[in-house]
Amino acid sequence: LQPATHLHQTRRGLAALYSMQNDDGSFGWFGARAQNDSARGGGSPEMTAYALLGMTRASQSGYRVSAPNLARCVAAAMNLLRVAPAEDRAFLLYALSFSGNGELEMLTALHRERTTLRPRGLALLALTMQRTGRPANAQELVRLLETKSVRANGQAHWDTDLALEKSARLP
Repeated sequence: LQPATHLHQTRRGLAALYSMQNDDGSFGWFGARAQNDSARGGGSPEMTAYALLGMTRASQSGYRVSAPNLARCVAAAMNLLRVAPAEDRAFLLYALSFSGNGELEMLTALHRERTTLRPRGLALLALTMQRTGRPANAQELVRLLETKSVRANGQAHWDTDLALEKSARLP
């Protein structure tokens, strides 16, 4: 893309993002307003994390990002950490690590729950540990992630659907 086109598209994207932000600073699926978005009465932890990553990375790349919108998104992410399931907390903590708002107590608490995380949550937690200066914890999580891999024909993958299906079966 030409620099002017890229700048224009980024500005349009940020404006669209701001227009979808809920009053509490969170974001919902497809721009859904908070009261319709989740049983908790707030925005989606996953969509809020994506929006936070987008705004933070745009700012770090030199684009002008609305400070009030970014601050409200950070505050919403911090609030969602208190009520979100472990998998969503992993993504929120990862996004917060880019904004310089690492919530170390919540990160430590989630690390204690590491054996309950699915592969995506483990990977995000490992990346966050590395980003926040905890390489030993990150390496431990990568080793745990490796134990959950399915290896065949020289390849590895994580069969999360099968694991969820097995855990949902009745005895």
